[in-house]
Amino acid sequence: MQEENPSGYGLTLEIGYAKAINKPIILVDEKSDAKSKFSRYFKIVRESSTVVFDNLEEGVELLKKLRHGVIDSLPSRS
Repeated sequence: MQEENPSGYGLTLEIGYAKAINKPIILVDEKSDAKSKFSRYFKIVRESSTVVFDNLEEGVELLKKLRHGVIDSLPSRS
């Protein structure tokens, strides 16, 4: 969700499509902790994602581990 595109309709559509075809979804959500109204509306996107990170560094670290074979699959959500 970008400042210049606050509605997020495109993102929501893409996440829904990825979920429908069983593609893994890695979401970085740095906004929900700081903005409760955003968090309320964004909850369905978070729930649809395979794994969610609260900061970009953690998401990038997971991608590096996947790329280098340190891990072979995404962690399951608890």
